[in-house]
Amino acid sequence: MKRKAVMVLTIALILAFAVATAFAAGNERKGKRTWKKSCRTACHEGGKASDLSPVSKTQAQWKALFDGNHAKIDAAHKAKGASHDALQPSDWEDIYEYLKGHALDSDQPETCG
Repeated sequence: MKRKAVMVLTIALILAFAVATAFAAGNERKGKRTWKKSCRTACHEGGKASDLSPVSKTQAQWKALFDGNHAKIDAAHKAKGASHDALQPSDWEDIYEYLKGHALDSDQPETCG
């Protein structure tokens, strides 16, 4: 009986983890790579805009920037003459997850990008 309960609990935990992973909004690791390649090195390292890293803003500030299909980010890029047309919607989700996960008020703030 005890062995059966442990087995059922193990299966339930594996299933819960699989479902949670399948419905995750974005991929944080991919977001970091995309951020470095498409955003940070293109515009924010001696380029068109001031330096920017995940700890430059809090989670709420990143959320506000990405709300409304990242319209505020689009407006800022257009004002500077920068383009990010090559990014797909999934890339934006990945970048957001990375920035939110390493924001100033997150559990794991990241300063080096």
